Amino acid sequence: INNSFNDAEAKMREGSNGNKVSLVGSPKDVKPAGFDGALMRCQDIKTINEKADGTLAKGPTEVITPVCIWADYSTVGMVVAVDVGGALTGKGIPQEDVAALAAKLYNTSRTKI
Repeated sequence: INNSFNDAEAKMREGSNGNKVSLVGSPKDVKPAGFDGALMRCQDIKTINEKADGTLAKGPTEVITPVCIWADYSTVGMVVAVDVGGALTGKGIPQEDVAALAAKLYNTSRTKI
């Protein structure tokens, strides 16, 4: 799972138009309500736009994007969530909310065979 955060950072850097992209801290284990049978970790990715000035025209100078990744014996999933309105004001989605969304996606994607 930890290498997946490096992959997410690299993909965000590819589409960043020269912005600085970096992982914040280390991945942390999370266990949202109703999430059983897999491992989930979350970490934030910070994007710094040196061309921005915080206005609507030029955008925020910094955006924090939470990333949550789960893995079990047969699946791996990654959830990256951005609230565009919040990002414009410098506020991102709380990591706990992204973990809850990832848990919901994990639970709805599982099908008994």
